[in-house]
Amino acid sequence: MKTRIIAFLLLPVFLWGCDDIFDAGDADKVFDGDPQVEFKPLGQEMSETVGMASIDIQLIGEHQDSDIEVDFSTDGSAEEGVHYNLLTSSPVVIEAGTSSATVEIEIIDSGIYDETGEVQLLLNIDSASGGVEPAENLRQASIYVQEFSRSATLSTQALDLTNGDNEMLVTGLTASGGDYVFITPYDEDGDYEGADITGYVELEAGMSGGSLLVDVDGADPVDYVAHVVRPAHVSESTLNDGEISAETAGNVAASSSGAALYHVAQFEWNDETHTLVGEEGPGSITVDVIEILYNGSVGEDEISIDLHAVDEEGAIGAFVGISQEDLNVGQVYNDVVVDVVAAVDPDDEDPMREDATIDETADFFAMAHLGAAGEDADGNRIPAQNPALVTSDEFEDEDEEIVLRFIPIGDLATVTVEDP
Repeated sequence: MKTRIIAFLLLPVFLWGCDDIFDAGDADKVFDGDPQVEFKPLGQEMSETVGMASIDIQLIGEHQDSDIEVDFSTDGSAEEGVHYNLLTSSPVVIEAGTSSATVEIEIIDSGIYDETGEVQLLLNIDSASGGVEPAENLRQASIYVQEFSRSATLSTQALDLTNGDNEMLVTGLTASGGDYVFITPYDEDGDYEGADITGYVELEAGMSGGSLLVDVDGADPVDYVAHVVRPAHVSESTLNDGEISAETAGNVAASSSGAALYHVAQFEWNDETHTLVGEEGPGSITVDVIEILYNGSVGEDEISIDLHAVDEEGAIGAFVGISQEDLNVGQVYNDVVVDVVAAVDPDDEDPMREDATIDETADFFAMAHLGAAGEDADGNRIPAQNPALVTSDEFEDEDEEIVLRFIPIGDLATVTVEDP
């Protein structure tokens, strides 16, 4: 693209130096030939989302005493009604005593492109009235319209029903203002005609790799997908009926991969008090109640619980424990025992579990992780470094900007260790 832009910029400079337009010896570059008309600029590049484009037809020479009618036509790979609409019809008039007229063009956000992702609109000055001629090398202009690539990512996450959570976080969102983001159940065949709309947002402004929350109140614990659709392709029936119409389904600009949505129905861990045995504190703690729901096919159907230290600022820190069992989704678990163990990397050549204890009062966080725990060389349970189960959250940073983030699912408690 850079080569093409440079060529457009240099072309008028080369041409204006020619004797057929300016006298080579005229230091002031005063045009003294017959009046001519030209396009300005000769080349433009723009996204399909720009909305409007314009180009001037300019008089070269002195102002004329009568109107100049300039006939122009279009050509190129861009299709009228698909990629653009001419808002100024031919001929365009340069009024007497003025030097230019403007051609206005509506750029259509169609998404209809071949593998190049670009089309070219050519404008040609065909003729002019009043003895004015088109400048031979300045009578054609090019507008390159480039496809705008939408994208969205939907990650596995949870609705924490214990806290009234009802929003999914969409990330990696590149879209234009006015676009719609729809959440629908995931279909492994990619057929979304008739899919129920679980939630949607109409974007007020464009985003490039941004994030947003979509209200999905009432969503089931199954698999979902996010779709980005241009506003022109969102049919009235899609919004009125609450399901993706055939028209909308056939014009989805981008869809995320399918992602599991879990529901956290219960997760409770109360403070505990333990008495030292000799000089050692507890080697395990107990999470009271856990219930995590999921009925989909792309996520994990087992959960392991890791124990993490919490620092003085409340930040979740290093791993310090693993649950004695993996938990199946869709079941209620009471008194889940978590063993206190030293951190070990399951990717080590010969990982070995080392039991530990909590020797002084501190805060800890019991965190749900997707999938089963790992095993050491002897088959003992160790962390698997699986991703945490997360829910979405928003807060204001120090600059009062809204920040969206994932936060881990779990519960905080204080383990108090007392002398006997």
